[in-house]
Amino acid sequence: MTFMFGPWKLNPSEVFYLTERVMCFVNLKPVVPGHVLISPRRICPKLADLDDAELQELWRVAAVIAPRIQREFGGTGVTYALQDGPTAGQTVPHVHIHVLPRRAGDFDESRLSEDSHNGVRVDPSSVREEQRSRTAMAQEALQLRSLFCDSLPIQDS
Repeated sequence: MTFMFGPWKLNPSEVFYLTERVMCFVNLKPVVPGHVLISPRRICPKLADLDDAELQELWRVAAVIAPRIQREFGGTGVTYALQDGPTAGQTVPHVHIHVLPRRAGDFDESRLSEDSHNGVRVDPSSVREEQRSRTAMAQEALQLRSLFCDSLPIQDS
């Protein structure tokens, strides 16, 4: 099974939830623990490129996974972020929603940058510049898969 995120091929071990139209996967550079991405399986650069079924499924899946991600990572709220086009901060030409489980004090509000990282205003000291290892990402995806018995099967390569 092949999963593409814009021009990049995802390792199936990084995908933790799958429907006919949508995939959820762990983030290479999470802003907070549990920061995940939700994307249509079909590569669509902009939100307007989605058909009605994809659009509905994308947001339905966001509503399903966010509370479980929040609970798993001890969050008390969730930030949903979607950038639609490069001028909006989109860095991968494939529609995707960032889901970030949030806790009070997870960022030092006095140090928030006016610039954004993945469309979310953050404490610059919290932004990971280095990429996580594929092993770490696969371990997190495996942890998250256990939360979702309703996912389609994901065949690891």
